[in-house]
Amino acid sequence: MFLTGHGDRDSVLSVVGLSPVDYLLKTIDKEILLVKLKDFFLS
Repeated sequence: MFLTGHGDRDSVLSVVGLSPVDYLLKTIDKEILLVKLKDFFLS
């Protein structure tokens, strides 16, 4: 899971090869972020 401020195409593509569970931008809504983190750690 990546949390980053880089949403440009090149940044996303460079991480996709690492097979992340998710790619989150720092602008994500707090409640959505908390749900995603809870789901990640409890699954």
